Amino acid sequence: MQEIELFLFLIHDILLEYGVFLIIALGCYVTMMSGQLSLAHGALAGIGAYATVTISYTWGLPPLLGVLFGLVGGVVGGLFMTYVVSYRLVGMYLAIATFAFNEALAVVWRNVEFVGGTLGVVGIPLIDEVLPVHIWAPIDDLWILIIVVALISFFLWRFEKSYLGRSFRATFDDERIAEAMGVNLRKVKLLSWVTTGTSSAVTRMSISTMSAPNSAATRSDSGEFSCA
Repeated sequence: MQEIELFLFLIHDILLEYGVFLIIALGCYVTMMSGQLSLAHGALAGIGAYATVTISYTWGLPPLLGVLFGLVGGVVGGLFMTYVVSYRLVGMYLAIATFAFNEALAVVWRNVEFVGGTLGVVGIPLIDEVLPVHIWAPIDDLWILIIVVALISFFLWRFEKSYLGRSFRATFDDERIAEAMGVNLRKVKLLSWVTTGTSSAVTRMSISTMSAPNSAATRSDSGEFSCA
């Protein structure tokens, strides 16, 4: 009986991690749909995670406020990538710049003790300790993730068929022709980066408060989880 229970928890954690990575991939798809080759999604996700953890755990403020700051952090990260990088670079140069941004933030987080340094933040409360309504503990976080993936997938499906979605596709095909046809390139790039920044931040916030032991959350000897 114990072996079966451990196996089910293993499957649960695998599905949890793959669901989180799926959301990051969907965010990456948004930028690629507009012709923006991005390697900065890890950094954007980390901004949301560290903002949430710092507000709700390190400073002891309400968890919902931490979630709000995490979303704001994702939006700010997307705005930074838009105005500082995307408006100035294209193609492979954009990809190199986003990779550099990702690696630079990783070095910063590893050397700032305020956010835990190389060990990360230990003792983050799990999501079933934060939610006002509790379902069966082993599956509540997974169901939340499934709902988030379903909502994002539906949004992208409808978005592709909209006017903005066609503008994204035209920008992907050829920026100069799209601009000549009246597509606002700056608006397309801004929307793509803010959207992907928000989705990446939501993803990392989720995994920071869920019981995935192998990547973003690890259990210490005291039974607490950490974000690294």
